[in-house]
Amino acid sequence: MDLKTSLYQKKKMHEWYLKNKEYKNQYSKYYRLANLKQCKSYGKLYRKKHKKEFQEYNKLYQRTHKVDLHNAKVKYSRKIRKEWETFFKRHRLNKCSLCGYDKDFSAIDFHHIKDKKFGISYFITRHRPTKKHIKSLSKEVNKCVILCANCHRIMHYTLGGD
Repeated sequence: MDLKTSLYQKKKMHEWYLKNKEYKNQYSKYYRLANLKQCKSYGKLYRKKHKKEFQEYNKLYQRTHKVDLHNAKVKYSRKIRKEWETFFKRHRLNKCSLCGYDKDFSAIDFHHIKDKKFGISYFITRHRPTKKHIKSLSKEVNKCVILCANCHRIMHYTLGGD
Protein backbone atom coordinates (compact mmCIF):
# COMPACT_ATOMS: atom_id res chain seq x y z
CA MET A 1 0.00 0.00 0.00
CA ASP A 2 2.79 2.39 0.90
CA LEU A 3 4.67 1.69 -2.35
CA LYS A 4 1.55 2.29 -4.46
CA THR A 5 0.91 5.68 -2.88
CA SER A 6 4.50 6.81 -3.34
CA LEU A 7 4.43 5.74 -7.02
CA TYR A 8 1.10 7.50 -7.43
CA GLN A 9 2.50 10.67 -5.83
CA LYS A 10 5.61 10.56 -8.05
CA LYS A 11 3.42 10.13 -11.11
CA LYS A 12 1.21 13.06 -10.09
CA MET A 13 4.27 15.27 -9.41
CA HIS A 14 5.76 14.35 -12.78
CA GLU A 15 2.47 15.19 -14.55
CA TRP A 16 2.28 18.50 -12.68
CA TYR A 17 5.88 19.30 -13.63
CA LEU A 18 5.25 18.54 -17.31
CA LYS A 19 2.04 20.57 -17.26
CA ASN A 20 3.68 23.60 -15.60
CA LYS A 21 7.03 23.37 -17.38
CA GLU A 22 5.76 25.49 -20.28
CA TYR A 23 4.33 28.08 -17.87
CA LYS A 24 7.66 28.22 -16.04
CA ASN A 25 9.58 28.71 -19.29
CA GLN A 26 7.18 31.45 -20.44
CA TYR A 27 7.51 33.19 -17.08
CA SER A 28 11.30 33.18 -17.26
CA LYS A 29 11.12 34.43 -20.87
CA TYR A 30 8.84 37.33 -19.87
CA TYR A 31 11.05 38.06 -16.87
CA ARG A 32 14.12 38.30 -19.11
CA LEU A 33 12.27 40.57 -21.55
CA ALA A 34 10.99 42.81 -18.76
CA ASN A 35 14.40 43.03 -17.06
CA LEU A 36 16.60 42.95 -20.13
CA LYS A 37 19.09 45.58 -18.98
CA GLN A 38 19.55 43.91 -15.61
CA CYS A 39 20.00 40.47 -17.20
CA LYS A 40 22.51 41.79 -19.76
CA SER A 41 24.53 43.62 -17.12
CA TYR A 42 24.53 40.52 -14.93
CA GLY A 43 25.71 38.45 -17.90
CA LYS A 44 28.55 40.92 -18.56
CA LEU A 45 29.59 40.85 -14.91
CA TYR A 46 29.47 37.07 -14.85
CA ARG A 47 31.61 36.78 -18.01
CA LYS A 48 34.06 39.35 -16.61
CA LYS A 49 34.30 37.50 -13.30
CA HIS A 50 34.82 34.11 -14.98
CA LYS A 51 36.93 35.33 -17.90
CA LYS A 52 39.76 32.83 -17.39
CA GLU A 53 37.34 29.91 -17.25
CA PHE A 54 35.68 31.02 -20.49
CA GLN A 55 39.09 31.39 -22.17
CA GLU A 56 40.21 27.93 -21.05
CA TYR A 57 36.93 26.41 -22.19
CA ASN A 58 37.17 28.13 -25.60
CA LYS A 59 40.77 26.96 -26.09
CA LEU A 60 39.82 23.40 -25.21
CA TYR A 61 36.76 23.53 -27.46
CA GLN A 62 38.78 24.87 -30.39
CA ARG A 63 41.43 22.20 -29.91
CA THR A 64 38.94 19.34 -29.75
CA HIS A 65 36.68 20.62 -32.56
CA LYS A 66 39.39 21.96 -34.87
CA VAL A 67 38.28 19.98 -37.93
CA ASP A 68 34.58 20.77 -37.42
CA LEU A 69 35.27 24.50 -37.03
CA HIS A 70 37.47 24.51 -40.14
CA ASN A 71 34.84 22.65 -42.19
CA ALA A 72 32.12 25.05 -41.07
CA LYS A 73 34.28 28.04 -41.99
CA VAL A 74 35.04 26.60 -45.45
CA LYS A 75 31.38 25.73 -46.03
CA TYR A 76 30.29 29.26 -45.04
CA SER A 77 32.88 30.96 -47.28
CA ARG A 78 31.82 28.74 -50.21
CA LYS A 79 28.19 29.68 -49.62
CA ILE A 80 29.07 33.39 -49.63
CA ARG A 81 31.18 32.97 -52.76
CA LYS A 82 28.25 31.26 -54.54
CA GLU A 83 25.98 34.18 -53.63
CA TRP A 84 28.50 36.63 -55.07
CA GLU A 85 28.90 34.43 -58.14
CA THR A 86 25.16 34.67 -58.89
CA PHE A 87 25.37 38.44 -58.32
CA PHE A 88 28.21 38.79 -60.84
CA LYS A 89 26.43 36.56 -63.37
CA ARG A 90 23.25 38.60 -63.01
CA HIS A 91 25.17 41.82 -63.72
CA ARG A 92 27.29 40.18 -66.45
CA LEU A 93 30.58 40.78 -64.68
CA ASN A 94 31.82 37.19 -64.98
CA LYS A 95 33.43 37.36 -68.41
CA CYS A 96 37.05 38.09 -69.39
CA SER A 97 37.22 41.42 -71.26
CA LEU A 98 40.11 40.22 -73.48
CA CYS A 99 39.38 36.62 -74.51
CA GLY A 100 35.73 36.25 -73.41
CA TYR A 101 36.29 33.29 -71.02
CA ASP A 102 33.21 32.73 -68.83
CA LYS A 103 33.17 29.00 -67.99
CA ASP A 104 34.29 29.09 -64.35
CA PHE A 105 34.00 32.03 -61.97
CA SER A 106 36.96 30.85 -59.90
CA ALA A 107 39.25 31.67 -62.86
CA ILE A 108 38.09 35.31 -63.04
CA ASP A 109 40.44 37.99 -61.67
CA PHE A 110 39.98 41.72 -61.15
CA HIS A 111 42.92 43.79 -62.40
CA HIS A 112 42.99 47.22 -60.72
CA ILE A 113 43.78 50.13 -63.03
CA LYS A 114 43.14 52.97 -60.58
CA ASP A 115 43.95 53.20 -56.87
CA LYS A 116 43.16 49.97 -55.03
CA LYS A 117 41.18 50.24 -51.81
CA PHE A 118 40.79 46.50 -51.17
CA GLY A 119 41.17 43.16 -52.96
CA ILE A 120 37.90 42.04 -54.51
CA SER A 121 38.54 38.29 -54.23
CA TYR A 122 39.31 38.65 -50.52
CA PHE A 123 36.21 40.84 -50.04
CA ILE A 124 33.99 38.29 -51.81
CA THR A 125 35.05 35.45 -49.49
CA ARG A 126 34.53 37.52 -46.33
CA HIS A 127 31.32 39.53 -46.84
CA ARG A 128 27.77 38.62 -47.77
CA PRO A 129 26.15 40.50 -50.67
CA THR A 130 24.18 43.07 -48.65
CA LYS A 131 23.26 46.54 -49.99
CA LYS A 132 26.17 48.15 -48.15
CA HIS A 133 28.70 45.62 -49.45
CA ILE A 134 27.31 45.70 -53.00
CA LYS A 135 27.68 49.49 -53.03
CA SER A 136 31.33 49.42 -51.88
CA LEU A 137 32.14 46.50 -54.18
CA SER A 138 30.61 48.18 -57.24
CA LYS A 139 32.79 51.25 -56.59
CA GLU A 140 35.85 49.01 -56.51
CA VAL A 141 34.83 46.98 -59.58
CA ASN A 142 34.53 50.23 -61.57
CA LYS A 143 38.27 50.70 -61.01
CA CYS A 144 39.03 47.24 -62.45
CA VAL A 145 39.30 45.31 -65.69
CA ILE A 146 37.76 41.85 -65.46
CA LEU A 147 40.17 39.22 -66.80
CA CYS A 148 40.55 35.46 -66.74
CA ALA A 149 43.54 34.10 -64.82
CA ASN A 150 45.64 33.52 -67.98
CA CYS A 151 45.07 37.01 -69.41
CA HIS A 152 45.75 38.55 -65.99
CA ARG A 153 49.09 36.74 -65.71
CA ILE A 154 50.03 37.73 -69.28
CA MET A 155 49.10 41.37 -68.60
CA HIS A 156 51.29 41.49 -65.47
CA TYR A 157 54.15 39.83 -67.36
CA THR A 158 53.98 42.32 -70.22
CA LEU A 159 53.62 45.30 -67.87
CA GLY A 160 56.78 44.22 -66.08
CA GLY A 161 55.86 42.58 -62.80
CA ASP A 162 53.95 44.00 -59.83
